[in-house]
Amino acid sequence: MKLTERDVELGLLRELYEECLAGKGALVVVNGPVGCGKTALVRAFAGQVVDRGGTFLSVTGAASESLDRLGLIDQLVTAIRARGAADGPPAATELTKAAEASGRVPRALMQRIHRSVAELAGHRPLVLHVDDVHFADEASLQCLRYLVRRIDALPVLVVLTETAGHDRALATLHAETLHLPHCRRLRIGPLTVDGVATYLAAHPATRATLPQHAELWARASGGNPLLLDALVEDTAGRGPAEAAERGAPRPHEAFRNAFLRCLHRGEPTLLAVARAAAVLGDSVTPALIGALLGADATSVRWSITELRAAGLFSGGWFGHERARLTVLADLPGPDLTALRARAAELLRESGAPAAVVAGQLLAAHDSAKAPWQLDILREAAREALAAGDIGAGVDHLRHASRLCRDADQEAEVIAALAEAQWSIDPVKTSRYLPQLSRMVRAGLLTGSDALVVVKQKVWRGEFTQADDLLRIIEAREGAGHGHAWDTGPEHGWDTGGPEQGRGTGGPEHGWDAGGPEQGRGSGGPEQGRHVGGPEQDWHVGGPEQDWHVGGPEQDWHVGGPEQGRHTGAEHGWDPGTERSCDAGPEHAWDTAGYPPAVSRSDSALVRLWLSFCCPGLRRGTRTTDGATDRTTDRTTDLTTDRTQTGAVTATPAALAGRPAAMVPHAFLTLGAGLVAAERNRPAGGLLRGSGTASPFADPLVALIYLTGAQRLDDTMLQAERLLDDPRNRRLPMGRALLETIRAAAALGRGDVVAAGEAAGTALDLVSAEAWGIAIGLPLALAIRAATERGDAETARACLDVPVPMVMFGTPFALPYLHALGRFRLALNRPRAALRDFESCGELMAKWQLDAPELVDWRNDAVAALIALGDRQRARERVEEHLARLGDRPSRARGTALRHLAAVSPPRHRLRLLEEAVRVLDACGDGLERGRARAEAESARRAARAPADVPEPMAPPAARWDAPSPPGRDALPAPLAELTDAELRVGALAAAGRTNRDIADRLSITVSTVEQHLTKIYRKLKVRGRADLPASITGLSEVS
Repeated sequence: MKLTERDVELGLLRELYEECLAGKGALVVVNGPVGCGKTALVRAFAGQVVDRGGTFLSVTGAASESLDRLGLIDQLVTAIRARGAADGPPAATELTKAAEASGRVPRALMQRIHRSVAELAGHRPLVLHVDDVHFADEASLQCLRYLVRRIDALPVLVVLTETAGHDRALATLHAETLHLPHCRRLRIGPLTVDGVATYLAAHPATRATLPQHAELWARASGGNPLLLDALVEDTAGRGPAEAAERGAPRPHEAFRNAFLRCLHRGEPTLLAVARAAAVLGDSVTPALIGALLGADATSVRWSITELRAAGLFSGGWFGHERARLTVLADLPGPDLTALRARAAELLRESGAPAAVVAGQLLAAHDSAKAPWQLDILREAAREALAAGDIGAGVDHLRHASRLCRDADQEAEVIAALAEAQWSIDPVKTSRYLPQLSRMVRAGLLTGSDALVVVKQKVWRGEFTQADDLLRIIEAREGAGHGHAWDTGPEHGWDTGGPEQGRGTGGPEHGWDAGGPEQGRGSGGPEQGRHVGGPEQDWHVGGPEQDWHVGGPEQDWHVGGPEQGRHTGAEHGWDPGTERSCDAGPEHAWDTAGYPPAVSRSDSALVRLWLSFCCPGLRRGTRTTDGATDRTTDRTTDLTTDRTQTGAVTATPAALAGRPAAMVPHAFLTLGAGLVAAERNRPAGGLLRGSGTASPFADPLVALIYLTGAQRLDDTMLQAERLLDDPRNRRLPMGRALLETIRAAAALGRGDVVAAGEAAGTALDLVSAEAWGIAIGLPLALAIRAATERGDAETARACLDVPVPMVMFGTPFALPYLHALGRFRLALNRPRAALRDFESCGELMAKWQLDAPELVDWRNDAVAALIALGDRQRARERVEEHLARLGDRPSRARGTALRHLAAVSPPRHRLRLLEEAVRVLDACGDGLERGRARAEAESARRAARAPADVPEPMAPPAARWDAPSPPGRDALPAPLAELTDAELRVGALAAAGRTNRDIADRLSITVSTVEQHLTKIYRKLKVRGRADLPASITGLSEVS
């Protein structure tokens, strides 16, 4: 241990030794808390004594020998005898006889000891050190008192070191000696912050620690030199890489050992109080410590004072969480359990928050099961879930499930546990579903608790079971509604449901789960299933030819004014002005739930969502007696009401009462209704979702509405805000959904790099199995983004991810199949791609979901026909598509105009392309807009060229190969760690562009730019853009 801030104390010892040299003896009692360097101070002094020719003798007291009569004196006599004193010290037999006797030590023995010390000091000045004198036995202390009172005329300096807090054990010694003129007391304490900084600067492992961090080290160590030395040792043991991060200390093994040494060397009451404080944690108070230990307030206050003086309590209580955990780990298991259980009871009686009490109950490991514990745990779970701490909520509910007193309580607790667990890992929720299903059937689960089971079944694709359970719930509610149902094979759905492995579509629709021989396989590549016919193997093989990027049509976006669907100005959209009103899309984030008219019928919303996820259930309605009444879907009539002015408006009650209505129109109108009814709720609520209809229905509705309304910037911004919310950082599934939303918005803006990164993150956050039937969404986005970037390897990796067969009977298959078609088109396999697009179209028509905002399959089918050279069919298809779209601006219309230009006579191309540019400008799709502009410029050059030298027209997709970034092998080592997106941002930043300029140039948000720059600075180990290497500007095509 290095001496710091001990110059004054060492100087006093030197002064006393100078007097010793002059023949004047003295006593100095060095007093201080445990670990504060008393022994280290005396050792440093001893070295100086020996250097000057003096004699230094040292003996040490020990707690294990405190009951051994004359044990300390035995050490002293042995040391004197080793020095060869002429007037020998007492013989061993004399000491043994005196030790076995009782009462006072014989005077003759004490005189013999005094003469031996005097004779030894007659040769050279003598310094006699007794360490930890508070552990000395009473007989030894009696001899020391006798000696000290008689050394004032001898060249003897006696140094006693004692730990603070042992005043009662040494009361007689202090009373008989400290009043004498030649006796002094020296107090030392913990280091100051400046002393800690000096100590750190003197050690090689911490020499680079910044001065402003010294306070962190002082707080963690309490200024205790022993603990500080242990912290430095832990830092030195971390290795150069970790030690280079000079900041807050990181206590480890050395600190743990040193802290326990300090505690166990002190009074037992100090250890007990430290343990009680560790158990109580943030709730600790002196009163609670006393109640927990059954100790009086005076004793507790004294112990706390001593612990703070020693630095074991710092800044109030423990200076570092590792110190508290060290004390807890040192507690024997039964003692810890008993203290936890008692602490929980005391905290409950004192009115502590439910979460605090529940934390103690969880740590007590079922040591006791009082009736009040279940209520506390459920209350704590509700608070945790409301605050977004799903992990804590799950822990509380799991513990509560073991304390239920009856079946009703157990059903409610397990239902809440299953719903909470979904946000962390939906796969783990499945373990509760069989038991919960039985509880619903038995009537133990009702209302919203019962709907939890249905929602989880839908997520897993177990539609038949979900429908059966939902019917039971509806029957008990007395809803009396007819519900869409179809068991006929002509609709591609049999009574077993897709989860039983039965077909997801009839053969007449070109979809069958029976295998590739039916032309439309529904499995992943590992099963050898095929999509688009057996000749088109799932594993796209063969050499890629003319690898190019496709169009970024928005697969997910439903609704919005550009599609000609009216939501009414009262819902925030004015079709005439095409701008948001007070309840417009910018308020779409201001809600955390459905409008009141909808929330009053939760089961109807779940039915609505089930009918969307499983279109096969929508073909007819089942009457109350179980018969099937086959009717023709009348989507518009079911999803909307008309006002007196004739405008179509969203009516939540109508939506809730008509399950067949879950189609794109319903999504749009429901989203508008959410915005209008809940616009004053906290920001970000809609994307965060309430989970009324489904764990993921709210975010999806918000995504469709906001992107359909062309609020892509708002969608991206709010998704990023929610991702930055600390509450969402602990929700893997919720974060994955938000990343999917961010990816869709980025793809809609043409930012394929950001889209790929967000989609990849969504897939990394949770397993593919956890995504359930929705796995098609993030996979499709990742495939689309990779295809646009020309990254065949990533696209193939996404296509190799296993997907559940049942997904292909849901709308989530549509973007997946569409992405597969785009990938095949990019590989110059237009015939296979055309089959994929037409399969999408057949399923969308069958399910009444045929809207370009969901999947713009018609435009891509046109692109495939152009690639096949079938210009006539391509023209017919694109003209038909334009007629369907109408005149309202939309991405689909802009893309269709571009395709029409490709198959039109040269004299019409420029006009069509200029119109396409205007439409796409209004939609904000940077990638598709860039293509239209480039083709328009090409058309202008062709118009200016001589008539006999026409400019050749390249295939529509092949012209848009983006320049490839430099190969990774060619990059310098630090820059090679940057992603392509980071290289682009870094190049522009190094060139002096502002964050806003970079965002505009790359079609990303300013927030995304800031995130990239933060990662760049960390990877390159620079402080800011001024430190970026100039070479980075030449490594990206954007610069």
